[in-house]
Amino acid sequence: MLQAFDLIPTNIDQQSKTLNTFANWKNEKIIIGTTDGNLILYQNTQKDDEIKPSFRFITQVKIGKKPVEKLVILNQDHLFVLCDSKLKHYSTNSLDEIDVIQKNGVKNFCVDLKKRDRRFCICLSKRMKLFNFRNGEYKVFKELLMPEPPIAIEWYGNSIFVGYQRGYRLISVSAGDVKEMFALSRAKPHIIFLSDSKEFLLVDDKVGVVVTLRGEPSRGSVAWSDTPIRADYLTPFVIGILPKEITIHSWYDQRLLQSLSLLQVQSITISDPFAFIATRTEIFALLKIPIETQVDQLIEKHQYTKALELYEKSAPKDNQTSLQDHKKKLLLIHLKVGYMLVKDLLFDEAFEHFYKGNLDPRELISLFPQHLLKKSEYKPTNPFTGHDVPVFIESIILSNIPHEKDLKAVNRFEPTLKRYLEQFTTKTVIFIEKEREKYQKIYEENKVDENIIQINQDENNNNDFDDDNDNNNNNQNNKEKEERENQIKLKNQLKSEAKSILIEIDTALTKFYSTLDPMKFSQFVESENFCDLTDLKDFFLDRKMYSELANVYKGKKNYRTALEIWANLGSQKFKQEGQNGINETVSCLIELSDPNLIWAFSRWVLEKSPNIGIKIFTSEKRETPLKANDVLDYLAQFKDDEMKFRYLEFTIFTEKNTDKKLHNQLAMHFVEILLAIVPRDDGKQPKGKNRPVPGTEYGVLGSTRKKLILLLQTSNYYDPEILFEKIKGSSLFEEETILLEKMGRYRDGLNILIHKMGNRGDAEKYCEDPNPKNHQEKLLELVCLSLYPPDNSAPLIDDAIAIINKHSCELNPANVLKKLPDDLPLSEISSFLSISIRELAHQKRHSQIFKNLKKNESLLSDWKLKNLEKQKLKIIPKTKCDKCKEKLGASVVARFPTGHVVHYGCLKDFNPQKQKK
Repeated sequence: MLQAFDLIPTNIDQQSKTLNTFANWKNEKIIIGTTDGNLILYQNTQKDDEIKPSFRFITQVKIGKKPVEKLVILNQDHLFVLCDSKLKHYSTNSLDEIDVIQKNGVKNFCVDLKKRDRRFCICLSKRMKLFNFRNGEYKVFKELLMPEPPIAIEWYGNSIFVGYQRGYRLISVSAGDVKEMFALSRAKPHIIFLSDSKEFLLVDDKVGVVVTLRGEPSRGSVAWSDTPIRADYLTPFVIGILPKEITIHSWYDQRLLQSLSLLQVQSITISDPFAFIATRTEIFALLKIPIETQVDQLIEKHQYTKALELYEKSAPKDNQTSLQDHKKKLLLIHLKVGYMLVKDLLFDEAFEHFYKGNLDPRELISLFPQHLLKKSEYKPTNPFTGHDVPVFIESIILSNIPHEKDLKAVNRFEPTLKRYLEQFTTKTVIFIEKEREKYQKIYEENKVDENIIQINQDENNNNDFDDDNDNNNNNQNNKEKEERENQIKLKNQLKSEAKSILIEIDTALTKFYSTLDPMKFSQFVESENFCDLTDLKDFFLDRKMYSELANVYKGKKNYRTALEIWANLGSQKFKQEGQNGINETVSCLIELSDPNLIWAFSRWVLEKSPNIGIKIFTSEKRETPLKANDVLDYLAQFKDDEMKFRYLEFTIFTEKNTDKKLHNQLAMHFVEILLAIVPRDDGKQPKGKNRPVPGTEYGVLGSTRKKLILLLQTSNYYDPEILFEKIKGSSLFEEETILLEKMGRYRDGLNILIHKMGNRGDAEKYCEDPNPKNHQEKLLELVCLSLYPPDNSAPLIDDAIAIINKHSCELNPANVLKKLPDDLPLSEISSFLSISIRELAHQKRHSQIFKNLKKNESLLSDWKLKNLEKQKLKIIPKTKCDKCKEKLGASVVARFPTGHVVHYGCLKDFNPQKQKK
């Protein structure tokens, strides 16, 4: 059970007098009423640093013969006492009698708890008198009838709850209405006012029923093991006085929290944080244990939900300052719960509370050796130890693994430890990443606007020369300037604080990523971050993680140092498993445009791994391309010529280099490779469909032919004559046709296509040309080659006629007729003649129509111009510009066809369509 109170004996001992009732005023005074009609006054002498309350006897006064039945202190100096059926008014300081309110017949009384110093009620045998304080005295303002004297009575505002022997009633002060609540079984009635919720607890035997000010049930009931003798409320607890014990119930959920053994309790009075309990001879103090201590008790017992519920429900409702303090303490409680859950190895639940508690990410970082920045000024709270001795997550996990707490047997538990450690580390990284977003946002939001700084500087400069400004204006300007300066200072402070935390966060994340996620590590160090380079250098050198350190230097734009580290890995001066520095050096150099760095650090890579090293020069990532001739001169120093030609391919095909020398060099390189593979032309080469598509051959032949044909077709920067002379006589027919076309020797190209390759379809494609003149010339050559083969073979008359008919609209009939044999029947080409002549006529008519339309358009334009020139423009001294509305005067003007006239300078900004003339 929760310990909500400590029972502490006081130094008040009434062995000679029997206590019947007592009252307490804010723990400053205790006034006891005895069974023999005495009042005894005690003054509190407790010091600030003392827990146990102590009291000093002040005075004792005899006020009656019978027991003192009830005491009520209204304020610091007013005590009302019921004794001998009289209600008297005394001074709380000296117990001197001030007045007799009611001389006889008083059975009970109470004060209005809503207006304690303004109204009270006196109960007689059959009547109830309500008093109001006016003009320095109490006067009756209402009387109500009662069936019998009440045993218990409490008043709040418009509601008076009365407890009789047989049950409870609710009386409305304003209307005088009486509402029967419920009957009592056998116990005496007790009425307790619940100050926080403005409700009442009505005791019925072993149950306390909660009702609103209107007498309606409002929440769960309080249950006791026996009928309470007395009961009272001290936020947030209901204290019940039972025959053999004192019980403490939580008001939030009506749950029993604590029981204290104490016999013969007579009375109870409340004054936060004490509840004073009186037996007939002694007074005890129930000291309310601070809510934070109660929460800690629950946390220690692993009752985390109850701990949080208890503290959340204790939030103050009216005081904003106290509410803010409560919220701050609630964050700390979430952190305590989170740390306890870490010990329980329940990491998911723990991190939920870390998020809710706004945990400083550096607290988690400090749990990992060497992850916290060495020069950090942050001091971890070390909640796991409670003192300054650092504790690491491995030892926390190891000491809390069930049945595995023998520190000498770490190896035996290594798999379990590793699993838990990985889980916690992953959670930690995710937490830190989210916190980084928060601090990054703070940093960005508090960057000072350069315009504000400039305004202040301008004002300072103006103030140096402007001595005659109005004083009021100066004061206002100075005030605004001061506000801006304060704003700048605040922003700079917030930005600086965020940056210092980001430095520690980013440095730690870099260390985490280096072992957990290489991809994330690379992405993070390449991005903009606040890593501390010196700290990371020590961290990675200690672990011989040279490549990771080089990546950090690269991310910080310190390329030379990074490249030196990778070069040392390549030379084995630094040794790191699985790292030789080649790929890292290449990936770094391909992004650089500094030739000095490239020449200095690419050499060892090119010598060690040419195929990978050449990527340094054949990457598209470089923003500023290197000079091709410089690269080729550099590559010429190496024995592997293949690197030079791979670079030539890159600079020509990708960088679109137009240097003729380089194009010739690459083309000649391809040709030399092919000539060493393909046979000479012996007239026995496959023709037509039996001939393979160039570039699809297997191996080097296919890949090289594909590259050469691409270069010959797309480049205009090589010398076709030189290349043709080189490949002439070989079986590279396709390449010859391309070169012949570049040279304008269409007939020779078509001859190869028709007679050496036997491919009329390709010959027709060869004739395609965006230039109509070249297209017609190629088609005529194709027709001639079909009719008059150069090798004196049989003419291909049908092929020639088919070509003529297919391209009738594209060939001039006069030119075609000149090429045809004299003995060719006209009937064979009648279709061609019909179509081509009709096309010629169509073209002639189209030209005539187009010519006439252009002529008419010219005449229309001339007519419109003449009409516009005939219109007069009259400008008088008062004539204004339709744009700026200023007088035109002698300025150069522009007139629109709509009639609008504007200055020549207003012409570009004027739209006549939007104006009204």
